[in-house]
Amino acid sequence: MRPSHCFTFTFDDERAVNDQLHNAERVAFARALEELQPAFGLRLNERVISQLVAHYELLGEWNRRMNLTSLIDPVEAARFHYLESLYATRHFQPQIRSVIDVGSGAGFPGFPIAIFVPTLRVVLVESQMRKVVFLRLAARRLGVKNLSVFHGRFQEYPSRDFDAILCRALDRFQEQLPELLRLGSAAEQILIFAGRELAKQCRVLSRDRWRVTQHTIPLSRRRVLISLRPTGFTWNDTTSSIEGGNTIGFT
Repeated sequence: MRPSHCFTFTFDDERAVNDQLHNAERVAFARALEELQPAFGLRLNERVISQLVAHYELLGEWNRRMNLTSLIDPVEAARFHYLESLYATRHFQPQIRSVIDVGSGAGFPGFPIAIFVPTLRVVLVESQMRKVVFLRLAARRLGVKNLSVFHGRFQEYPSRDFDAILCRALDRFQEQLPELLRLGSAAEQILIFAGRELAKQCRVLSRDRWRVTQHTIPLSRRRVLISLRPTGFTWNDTTSSIEGGNTIGFT
């Protein structure tokens, strides 16, 4: 006879616990978006928050089956993946109507930007098929009509019908930056997320033809957003004036 204090943990019990954990993560993620958005100079409406939460949930679901991203903690994901991605929109040139996101990975920065600016045409360029499958499914599931996904390397992207290039995670950056600059030669702007050391490399490699502006990303001491425009080189550093750039508590 089983002792009265023993119990059996069933599959339904496990599913209920997992549902509670996922619900707690969803609530924490949505709260982090709302609480941290002022530091990034953003105002997210109910539709945007709802769709970002849906993307985060789908990302978590797929991440349990295949490694799409190493950072899935709700608060850190809201800050580092989603709000940081949306911060780029504050530095878009006014004429930007279409962008390509080079090496999009799990969809950053292009996917949140497509949600945030539904009038913007966004193409995610990704070479890994498993990530392409996720991105296309997420776009269909969330009904993001202004977003499409190109499977391949950015050097293989056939069209030049875009106003700006976004780049947040590019392997062998120093080696590939000249090719990225060639791709963007007819664009209005290139926006690159980077650490400060990478920013120095970008300054050196792009000095001949591009005007470079550097912005410290809010809630981060080490990460910057680099804006390149093909108007001749000058080096402008606005790190000290960007709202929230020196906030302590995050790195």
